[in-house]
Amino acid sequence: MQPKATLEDTLALMKDLRARCEWDAAQTHESLRPYLAEEAAELDEALRLGDDGAIREELGDVLLQVLFHSVVAEQRGAFDAADVAAGLIAKMRARHPHLYGGGEREPWERMKARRRTSIEEGLPAGLPAVAVKAAPVGRQPVSA
Repeated sequence: MQPKATLEDTLALMKDLRARCEWDAAQTHESLRPYLAEEAAELDEALRLGDDGAIREELGDVLLQVLFHSVVAEQRGAFDAADVAAGLIAKMRARHPHLYGGGEREPWERMKARRRTSIEEGLPAGLPAVAVKAAPVGRQPVSA
């Protein structure tokens, strides 16, 4: 079993790698895009297989990509990992107004659908057509 580590440990390691490794230092958001797509696909496969060991490993690889992109952005002065975390917290609290905002309980899909004007809105432009077709029914816009 590996020793426990914190997210702060992983972020510090990523910053150290960017400072001391030529390859890591040379990477950009654009050069890292293929790795993010590959790691997401590998995680999807591990999830499909239900392989807990592979899921843990692939989650680590996806986390590496998140941290890598965060450090690249921080070094450009755009945002940092704390900004990413703050955005995630704000988003999750907004999705759970019944727990954090005194609002009523409403399915997340319905909240998203109320803001959507088409089923494709919010989907990445490069998403294969088969994935668009497989989008959850909850993506349907809700008329006012």
